Amino acid sequence: MRLNRRLAGSRARWKILVGLAAVAAVVALPLAVWAGSQSNPGSTGVSRIEKTFGSHDWRCNIDGCPGYKVTVLTPNDVATVDVVVTVTLMYRLGRGEAARASFGYATGTPQMVPCCGDEPSTPFEPGSYRLASVDGRMTTTTLTWIKRNLAAAGQGYRLYFHLSPNRFFAKDAFTKKATVVVETWAAGD
Repeated sequence: MRLNRRLAGSRARWKILVGLAAVAAVVALPLAVWAGSQSNPGSTGVSRIEKTFGSHDWRCNIDGCPGYKVTVLTPNDVATVDVVVTVTLMYRLGRGEAARASFGYATGTPQMVPCCGDEPSTPFEPGSYRLASVDGRMTTTTLTWIKRNLAAAGQGYRLYFHLSPNRFFAKDAFTKKATVVVETWAAGD
């Protein structure tokens, strides 16, 4: 009986040690990946921009709504870049309503259209995402867009996020907060 207690105690300690080792591995691997990605010697022209926006009402049915805008300047020493945009969005839509979230870019001389908010933009892939109402409650989502082989060499880009309600005169289409992260690096790295 005493031997059984010792064996049970050593099994319990073994399980604890194995559990701690697993936790250490789970924590250490992402830290190693993160550390490696911060100093990747094979990558050139890496940049990261993070911008947070406050509340915004997207129910601009007659006059267009200006969206969230981020300006990016590409590196001079790189011909083309790959760009990944991540938007974390806290939003609310009216009960039963939906909206399309899209992200695009424009370059050159701004071409503002007085009736429609922001200038026309070229969409990032995969285009737009459909956001649905969560019974009229506030919810959070994260969306990702990508554009490969975008001309660089010091070129400036205006990036736009838009949220378009699917119904004209939507009851509610509101964002409380949005964080936009734009990561740019030499194409193919």
